[in-house]
Amino acid sequence: MGKVFLVDDDDAVRSAVSLLLMTAGHDVMSFDSAESFLKAKDTDGPACLVLDLRMPGLSGLDLQARLKEAGRELAIAGDIVPTVYPWLGAEVSGVTLGNAAGFKGAHFAKIQNANVRVKLMPLLSGNVEMDTIAIDGLDLILERNTSASNWLDLTQAGHAGDTAGASDAQMAGALALGGITLTKSAISWNDETQNQKVELTALNATTGAIDLKSIQIPVTADFKFKANQPELAGKVSLKAVVAQDAKAKIWSLTGTTLSVDTQGQALSD
Repeated sequence: MGKVFLVDDDDAVRSAVSLLLMTAGHDVMSFDSAESFLKAKDTDGPACLVLDLRMPGLSGLDLQARLKEAGRELAIAGDIVPTVYPWLGAEVSGVTLGNAAGFKGAHFAKIQNANVRVKLMPLLSGNVEMDTIAIDGLDLILERNTSASNWLDLTQAGHAGDTAGASDAQMAGALALGGITLTKSAISWNDETQNQKVELTALNATTGAIDLKSIQIPVTADFKFKANQPELAGKVSLKAVVAQDAKAKIWSLTGTTLSVDTQGQALSD
């Protein structure tokens, strides 16, 4: 996975957040001050920067201002609240990831609140047992223009390092996730090459437990949608089981219940 730089003057918070990120497969470098980060080597290239807002000397906001022109901006306006035992985790609020240069969206992703927790004791035997990942108020803006897509640099960042494939495979074998919940969220798609816009709003989705050794994931979702090509709007409710045949590398939906209520010019024509 990608590289994460963590800057926090609190030793306990820095250690807890570092461990949480490493269990998720990230390459973490931590610093006890903004000044030590600026002096460090090997901090170039795509990465995620997690900052404490209030620190002696340069604050997190000061460091963010210095780095703003170098690439995407990642800002955490709220607090990071860590937990240690029996769950190692963190709750964060007010997270914004800036858009790539050359795109119109005000941001790439914005999250009002997120909660991620990992059970501490199984980590000692190399297993990762995660609680349900809860994300509230996600606003994701996906864009494509004649040059590129606004997520391209993020996917390229995830392939850094020669050993990433091996570590990802090991992590998948030892990972168990309680599920994912998404509430009060929105996703928009703007394709300038086709003059196509699609908006999903009032999005709520829930998955059952996720075990990457044997993927059979119950999923429920409901949302409103609006599109311009063709001109359609409506509501969708979905219930299904997402399954994967690992040998054939085929994904499928089983037990699907789908309810769609639509209206628009395309239907009247």
